[in-house]
Amino acid sequence: MGTSTAADVFRDPLLIRETLLIGAFVLVLWYLYKLLLAPLFSPLRKIPGCPYIPLVGNMLEARKAEPMTNAIRWMKKYKSKIIRFYYFGGQERLLVADPEVCRQVLVTNSRNYNRSDVLSLFRNLTGSVPLFVLSGEPHHVIRKISNPAFSPAILFDMIPVFQEKALNLSIKWDSLLKDAPTEHADVQLQSNLQTMTLDVICECGFGYDTNFLKCSSPPEEELGIRSMVNGVREGFLDFLPFSKYFPTKAKNKLREDVKFTKALSEKIIESQEKESIHGSTKRDILTVLSSACDAEGSHLSKQELIDQIFGFLIAGFDTTSVALTWTLLQLSEKPDLQERVRGEILSVFGPDLNRPITHEELDALKLTTAVIKETQRLFPVIPVIFRTALTDDNFKGYHIPKGTVVGLHLGALHRLNWDNPEEFDPSRFMQQENLGSMTFLPFSYGPYMCIGHKFSMMEMKTVLSILLRKFSFEPKPGYTYRKFQSIVLRPNPSAVVRVKPQN
Repeated sequence: MGTSTAADVFRDPLLIRETLLIGAFVLVLWYLYKLLLAPLFSPLRKIPGCPYIPLVGNMLEARKAEPMTNAIRWMKKYKSKIIRFYYFGGQERLLVADPEVCRQVLVTNSRNYNRSDVLSLFRNLTGSVPLFVLSGEPHHVIRKISNPAFSPAILFDMIPVFQEKALNLSIKWDSLLKDAPTEHADVQLQSNLQTMTLDVICECGFGYDTNFLKCSSPPEEELGIRSMVNGVREGFLDFLPFSKYFPTKAKNKLREDVKFTKALSEKIIESQEKESIHGSTKRDILTVLSSACDAEGSHLSKQELIDQIFGFLIAGFDTTSVALTWTLLQLSEKPDLQERVRGEILSVFGPDLNRPITHEELDALKLTTAVIKETQRLFPVIPVIFRTALTDDNFKGYHIPKGTVVGLHLGALHRLNWDNPEEFDPSRFMQQENLGSMTFLPFSYGPYMCIGHKFSMMEMKTVLSILLRKFSFEPKPGYTYRKFQSIVLRPNPSAVVRVKPQN
């Protein structure tokens, strides 16, 4: 009797079935090992942390609470700023709020840590690889080409656009006040700030003047971008194997929004190319990116430009608008502090809202800057950033094996390394010893630090300098919110505040 060949296996239905059964049995054994036995032998078991729960790990507990709450509670419970927890499927991961370990991962040994596959969610859902998703050499190449677009000279030229868009928002709110039956009006703070920052990034980033704030109702372009940003988030199904292939209604809608936004990105590039032919002298980010090249003279391809526009659209408007939302919510709840910030702004700029603002004047806003930073400390827009170890490492005596996913928990870092951490105290950031500390990383740090952090800070200070001279802010009676995590940490329901004319 001869032996069966591979060809014979595929001709014999019985052998096919036996082969599939053996394969399925081996796969089940492998999953059982990963789920039940692997955690018992892992070197990470020596790190303090949560008990192991098969299949769901500790994620059901984590997702019940507000973002940041569980990480901080776990670290206090286990008396450690390095803790182990179990992700869906039983995968061990770490959460870190230790400044020295953060420096190790982000700076001194940053080459050993890639942006985690957690960010593959964005790539899977959108098909794009913007700068904030890239790791390693691809990131460094694009980053080097992109850096000139964020030079001080370019950013200083953008201040008039920040000022113009903030004035457009103040006009919109003035109109609401005129139509209101009382001296105040309740404004959709978060939504309006999103529209304003989208106007900013379209003009400063791409020379594309949208003026969405001046529209009586949101146009198709704005709705498409908003819908896409809100759709890029993890649902329960996204944690399951092969989840990207599940044809859910939400994913189908997201794909439509992504297609629309990429078409808009191509439209922006074509518009920019036409203007360059006619000798345009604009210095927006896209223009600089289009002309920039690396040491070998290579330029970004059209697809790479589309990916970067796509990324800047998301990162450039949603993060800044949410940071401004949290800041104005805090000031609305603290009238004395609001008045002090307003006093500083008036002392620097005077009452004339149309007078051009300079970067030197923005630098003079010490208290205003401290308020923004203290808000970022308590409400970091991105509460946790994940990295994956490329080789073995060591955290304070704990062995960290290759492949470990490490979550640098900025929310916990910002609260567990400060005195009176729950108190809103901007004076922390007016003390020299706290400036540049690894206990405060709202934009991350090191080679992967947010490329637009100076852009964002200048924009926020400009906007606050306009709005606080024009209006006073109070909480809307009855409005309460919880922290909610999508791409960014935002108030839920969407923030509403009461505005009054500032006389």
